[in-house]
Amino acid sequence: MTRFSVLGVLVFAAACGGASSNDLGGSGSPGGGAGGSGTPGDAVTPADGEAKYSGDYDVPVPPELAAAATYKTAEVHWTVVNGTARLAYNLPKGLVGDSIRVDFSGPFDPATNKGTLTGPAGTSECVATATTVTCTETMRGLLPIDADMELVEAIAREEYAGPVQHRIDVTQRFIGDPIGIIRFDLSTRVLQPAHGPEQDDD
Repeated sequence: MTRFSVLGVLVFAAACGGASSNDLGGSGSPGGGAGGSGTPGDAVTPADGEAKYSGDYDVPVPPELAAAATYKTAEVHWTVVNGTARLAYNLPKGLVGDSIRVDFSGPFDPATNKGTLTGPAGTSECVATATTVTCTETMRGLLPIDADMELVEAIAREEYAGPVQHRIDVTQRFIGDPIGIIRFDLSTRVLQPAHGPEQDDD
């Protein structure tokens, strides 16, 4: 598969990695940027609720489909507690035509700001900076994906200004080889109620 140029984001993120684990939405300002206090590896989730963020989901595609391959993702849950990261969110309905939630967890190294997370869907390779988290995911555990193409088309007509067929083509590529990139800005953090994350429907 031809990889979409957004993979360059990972290279940039790795080059810029230098934040401590507390910068990852931690106990500093609600924006979650640099300036948090504490020891690397401490819980970065505020005591009164789990942090969630808004971000974008990218699918690696050929250049002619690149404009159609980015989807808004409103509810991304990300925490790092005692060196263990957790990432959970719903795949965009405009991409998969269904409600599919993925959940990954695994060790996160505060020295390199990198972690390999795993879950039933597959793996998520995450890289963080003081302001962003970018995770490249291979999710063959989701196969087979029975996408509702009528719903994909309907959502494309509502939220995408380009040719609807391009969104359909992106979906067809993804459901055959579910590889994607979730990225979010830590400044978008909002708080969940203390009872924990809801099952969001993006």
